[in-house]
Amino acid sequence: MKRRLLAGLIPLAFVLAGPVQADIYAFVDSNGVRHLSNVPSDPRYKLVMRTPAYSNKAAQPSSYAPNNLYTPNVFGSNLARKASRAKPIRVNEQNRKRFAADINRIAAQYRLEPALMHAVISAESSYNPWAVSPKGAMGLMQLMPGTAERFGVSNAYDPVANMHGGARYLRWLLDRFNNIHLAVAAYNAGEG
Repeated sequence: MKRRLLAGLIPLAFVLAGPVQADIYAFVDSNGVRHLSNVPSDPRYKLVMRTPAYSNKAAQPSSYAPNNLYTPNVFGSNLARKASRAKPIRVNEQNRKRFAADINRIAAQYRLEPALMHAVISAESSYNPWAVSPKGAMGLMQLMPGTAERFGVSNAYDPVANMHGGARYLRWLLDRFNNIHLAVAAYNAGEG
């Protein structure tokens, strides 16, 4: 049951999430504040990290997921068409393996299934701890600055701290909604 549920949620997360891979630009202003962005909207921004360009031959986002996960008629036909046209984002397998033990430990601490955390991280950042979304979400579990602060994460780019904050947030959402579909949708879109 849980696998089917996760299998249905992962494509939805990819459709709603938007791109998470982007070049990172930064500058430090006259007050010593560091600014990070994936869009260099100020001439002071300098490129600090370039993400690789992925070909259309990239692997499916979750190579450990069932092969039929990306069947286009899981949801309504319009959403299914969009999902089937979405370009897959390559999961960083090295980081997936690197963070697996931490994910298992943190998931147990917050009474979450490790597969749920893997699914969220895969969908949100493809295991890139430096991922920044166009809306400003940061790190492995793509925490918005306010959410990171609310759940005690002082450095959203610290993978372990980010996973703790994301897991706390997921647990809070699951307790609030008592429904994994709503909790995952709220995680991705905001609970409002």
